Amino acid sequence: MYSSTQSFTLQCVSGETGDNYTASATATSVITQDDANAKALGMARTLAYELIQCTFVPGVSPTIYYSAEATASANNDAGYQTDTFSVTLPAGSLYSTESQEAADAAAQVAAQAQADAKRDREQIPIFQNLAQTWQGSCPGGTGDGYSVTITVPANTFTSDVSESDASQAALADAKAQVAALIALNCTETFYSAVQSYTATCVGPEVGTPVTVTNPVGYVTTVVSQAAADAESLALATAAAEALLVCGAGYVNVEQSYTAVCQVVYGPNWEGDNNTVVIPAGEYVSAVSQAAADSAALAAATSQAIAGLSCVWGGGPFDP
Repeated sequence: MYSSTQSFTLQCVSGETGDNYTASATATSVITQDDANAKALGMARTLAYELIQCTFVPGVSPTIYYSAEATASANNDAGYQTDTFSVTLPAGSLYSTESQEAADAAAQVAAQAQADAKRDREQIPIFQNLAQTWQGSCPGGTGDGYSVTITVPANTFTSDVSESDASQAALADAKAQVAALIALNCTETFYSAVQSYTATCVGPEVGTPVTVTNPVGYVTTVVSQAAADAESLALATAAAEALLVCGAGYVNVEQSYTAVCQVVYGPNWEGDNNTVVIPAGEYVSAVSQAAADSAALAAATSQAIAGLSCVWGGGPFDP
């Protein structure tokens, strides 16, 4: 708060006599010292015009000129709410023994002084906020511990109502900024599950299969669990394929085997024969064609026997 006391001295005009009059006034301002000084001086000037006592010079009969109506206005000072303060002095409010122009000029000066004084008394300051701070952090499981603090500096927001109202606007802005940053940075993080891929050679090439397994959390993403798993599996696949070594080999031709109950279990066993066919290219050998065919025939044989359904046909039981 700024405070000022100012004085203004007024003297009687030509043709009148009386002591000079000095008026003093005190004013305050929430804006600046200059603003307080201007207010106090305007109030002192108004008091001087109202309280000075002048009389005509004895023995002189002057011509008296009365002022016409005078209107003046004053706009708000910087730092105050927009407003205009007007004062109208009716005709005859002041007089002069000099001229009509002097009477009118004096009335205009008086009207302006009263308008300035009215402004100084009635204008309402623009209120500004105090500094406001707000803090926020990510809820559990999101944002990897991200937190943020926003401070809106003093005098950023204004209000025609009160300082509290301006500060509330500043606090609301700080909260909005924090909320926006939380929304941007506090997304859920998804961790990939275990993902495994085995790379194998494609005939006629042969080689040792290679398996690559990525552990839990090998990939993280804010997109989705499916996206994390898919990326981890893609990486495992690429790694396994890169490590796989394949060379030339032999693939089997078609092999078949028919299992017969009497052959497998004995002459007194009965049941339908069972035939299994292994298509060409199912088995690969790096040694020879015979080895690939032998592996395919062995598979056909074991599968055919396993698929037999035989019953005892009578006679001495000899399992």
